Amino acid sequence: MDLQTIATWLYSRERRATYGAVASVLDKTARELMSGHPPRNQKYSWIVALTTRSETCTRSDGTPFPKLRSRAGWPTGYKHHQMDRNCYLQARAGLDNVLKDGAALRQWLDERRRICSGIKHRGMRLRYESGDLAKSGRTCVRRSGIFFSKSIRPQHCKVSARSIH
Repeated sequence: MDLQTIATWLYSRERRATYGAVASVLDKTARELMSGHPPRNQKYSWIVALTTRSETCTRSDGTPFPKLRSRAGWPTGYKHHQMDRNCYLQARAGLDNVLKDGAALRQWLDERRRICSGIKHRGMRLRYESGDLAKSGRTCVRRSGIFFSKSIRPQHCKVSARSIH
């Protein structure tokens, strides 16, 4: 598994994980995790900081002031337009649904893989976790015996498995 795969899972399921958790799964340090990767974009915005950190800076008149380096639950260094909208809303609301350590992230990824394996091999259909399709304005499309959720922005489809029977 690589960083792009983990970021894709987090992005498609709208779940945040800390830099440390992702680094732990990849056997890297949190500092070297994002080095050499594409510029800040919505997919990687789901990887966030664990704690709030600041440093003391000095104004031109010599007075010190604290400057935020990272905020807990927010991706470090991202501007609002670089973040995924739903990630921004979760962080702004202060939701505590962040996968904070490597073990929790591994377990979450294993569960997602098991669900998707069941969908592909056991004739299960997809359904939005958020509830009724009619309320969300999304439709359900059938392709080769499996139901897929379709929306204006399909990358934001959150799905869960449910047996047809």
